[in-house]
Amino acid sequence: NSMIGMEKYPKSNSRWCKELAIDNWNTKWAGSASNDGLYFFNDNGTIDNKSDDIYGTLTSGNSGLINNTQNSLEVDRQGRLWAGTPDGLCVLLNPSAVLSGNTPVVREIRSIGVQPVNDVMIDALNYIWVATTTGVWIIDPDEDIVIASLNTSNSPLITNDVKSLATNKQTGTIYIGTRSALYEVSSMSAMALASYNISCYPQPFYPEKDEQLVIEGLAEFSDIKILTIDGEFVKTIKSRGRKATWDGRNDRGDLVNTGVYIISATSQTRSASGAGKIAVIRK
Repeated sequence: NSMIGMEKYPKSNSRWCKELAIDNWNTKWAGSASNDGLYFFNDNGTIDNKSDDIYGTLTSGNSGLINNTQNSLEVDRQGRLWAGTPDGLCVLLNPSAVLSGNTPVVREIRSIGVQPVNDVMIDALNYIWVATTTGVWIIDPDEDIVIASLNTSNSPLITNDVKSLATNKQTGTIYIGTRSALYEVSSMSAMALASYNISCYPQPFYPEKDEQLVIEGLAEFSDIKILTIDGEFVKTIKSRGRKATWDGRNDRGDLVNTGVYIISATSQTRSASGAGKIAVIRK
């Protein structure tokens, strides 16, 4: 192993780097803890040849950064770089622009307002989880809008000042850290399988009592069809990851009758399909 220093670059040996991230183009991003801006470095695949290195600093003065301090940096599955700051959340839509000497487009996520962001975490389905002083916010990766939140009024959290987030992408478990306690949340954001291995629970499914049937063992971006044992269509469900849920209702919103139902799933991105069965019992 060897260690390469970057002391020759402007302010690199006097910067207080709080967060690090590596994007899809192997550019290293260093977030500042002392209002110095967002530093980037790429050795162009030639770590011993410094003549072709690309480096620089993005600030609120030369880009759309909303604050020159970054508390958290995360790269999502689309290659975007998310930055949590004392003044809110922003995202660099095209971080690779720095490789051609251009400035990335930076968009502020205004749906969570102007507030300190302590941490950002990307789950297995690319949803953006944001830890703030008002709880946890979950942002849709396609629309960049808030789709859910967790706080003291709708969850067991005893404080809204959330400091850190982590996830087990295989199981979908989310961990929420505060100064008072560590919380574990079971989510549907579990990494999809390469091929189908469908199982359903609870089995049998009592829709009036159980509320939700969990369909697990899905490949990514699944189209799921619920059918009667005779092949009659009941409902279509879409899922990004390993898990999906069914409330026991058909496309008209009516609870289905007692019987055995077929779960048929096909992936939009893989040449894969799978099937399972579930027994539904109405009281």
